[in-house]
Amino acid sequence: MANPVFDPVVLARTLYRPYILHAARRAYDEFSYAETIYQSIEEHLVLLHNDFLSYPKTSSQIHRENLARHKAYWAGIHTNLTCLSCLRRKPEHAMQCRHSNCDTCVRIFGEGMVGFEHQYVMDSCVICQMRSALIVKLLPNTAGIRILSIDGGGSLGIVSLKWLSMLQDLVDPEYAVQDLFDLAIGTSAGGLVALSLFINRQDVEKSAENFKSLTRRVFGQGQKPDQSIADKIRRFLQCWASDGFYDTEAVEDALKEYFGTESRMFGYRPLTSSGSKVAVTATTTDDSSAYIIANYNGEGERKGDCGAECLQFLF
Repeated sequence: MANPVFDPVVLARTLYRPYILHAARRAYDEFSYAETIYQSIEEHLVLLHNDFLSYPKTSSQIHRENLARHKAYWAGIHTNLTCLSCLRRKPEHAMQCRHSNCDTCVRIFGEGMVGFEHQYVMDSCVICQMRSALIVKLLPNTAGIRILSIDGGGSLGIVSLKWLSMLQDLVDPEYAVQDLFDLAIGTSAGGLVALSLFINRQDVEKSAENFKSLTRRVFGQGQKPDQSIADKIRRFLQCWASDGFYDTEAVEDALKEYFGTESRMFGYRPLTSSGSKVAVTATTTDDSSAYIIANYNGEGERKGDCGAECLQFLF
């Protein structure tokens, strides 16, 4: 093979050295130790470069082999803030081992599914090598975003499910209505609908059946007519004490029974594909600050004045 057009040492010192030293100095007080860490990384980069010259491979193959050599160190490190495969982007797709990958790493390390464009199979974790099949659906680069927004309204949330049921009747019955949308976001009862369809992956009819049962327990309590002045006063005191119109304990118990106690917005779900982005809106009880609880990170940085803070709960 012809000589490389760049020197790996010059590349490392030009592109990486300032950032590595900056990060190391933030973690360690000793300046000399930060320099030692950089020298170790530079030497390793040179070894990888020589390996590439001796045995021609793609950069993704070299990177996969490099990660595999250190899988014991990566096995116990988990985060939903950084893709550990590349350390450059935010992760979107969690695997059974609790490691997660960004869209770009899925395209690089995943196997494209025959007959299904922009769908990939991750048959093992790139980071810890644990075998765990995951199907990922990615949005084509030139495609727009199909958004489903579901409003609240208590038990009237069934209207949204009825509309989706009519939409399901217009498409192929074997084609889930959820696959018509790239992002689903809901408020209050609309959030429950979005979670049922896109997180639990229930069909519309099953979601409607469960929603009716859930709303009778959660929202029905606040719709009983007050028979006397004493009932109205008791209802007012309950609302004031719980800072809400509905009994928070009853709501929490019903949601735990419906969604389970181990479910996570951002996490691996067996027998389902990864790709659907879901969010629900919420407010704090102390100052009514707006929050978005989501199963995705998204690309780029959010503006500080966007009106709401996006939450993701750590593993």
